[in-house]
Amino acid sequence: MNFVRTLWGTDGRRLKMNRDIQYVLKAKYSFDFITYVYGKDNFKQLTDLGFSCKLLSEEDRIYPSKQEFGHKINTWKEASKDYEKFVYLDWDVFLMRQLPNNFDELFIGKDFMATLRIYHNRKTTWRKEHQRKVPCASWCYFGKKSVANTIHKIWKRDLKRCWREELALAKYTELNNKLDLNYYYTMFESIGLFCLRNSVYRDIDHNTLFKHQTKGRID
Repeated sequence: MNFVRTLWGTDGRRLKMNRDIQYVLKAKYSFDFITYVYGKDNFKQLTDLGFSCKLLSEEDRIYPSKQEFGHKINTWKEASKDYEKFVYLDWDVFLMRQLPNNFDELFIGKDFMATLRIYHNRKTTWRKEHQRKVPCASWCYFGKKSVANTIHKIWKRDLKRCWREELALAKYTELNNKLDLNYYYTMFESIGLFCLRNSVYRDIDHNTLFKHQTKGRID
């Protein structure tokens, strides 16, 4: 399996990002990954730390701040050119134990996987129900090259609305502008692989492989 992260920008969320990068360097369990980078200085920072990187743009941003998560979607699109299948992780997602020998087999028959997340505020206002539930973009599996391209097209179509990347994922995983919880669980849920404190299906999970770290704690 191929693993991918990304880095863009130099301001705003960067203090947290730099802290998370240091956590990754000190993580108990490690795995090989490549970072798709925006910005020459970001590229130098990561390569100096020993990370494997690919420079996508000499500028640290190719989208304005209100659309910054488009960098993540563009990363998925670029990674799909290099890999038939891959797992994308944010810098604050960590491996909790050694990867099992049958890790690749856990994805058989899946084109896309992401944990379904519950927010406090409404996100998908086009739905009548489940408006606070969207796929989490902190950990995603892409099992077919066309998936990232389709998600990119969905996001670009509504670019003027400044959509977050998670709303594009929601559109991709929906059935006719609605969320069917049973369908999502069967087709896309990443139970056992990645889970959040605010996951819809958290109570089902018992032995998550990757977890999300926020404010010094593992969720």
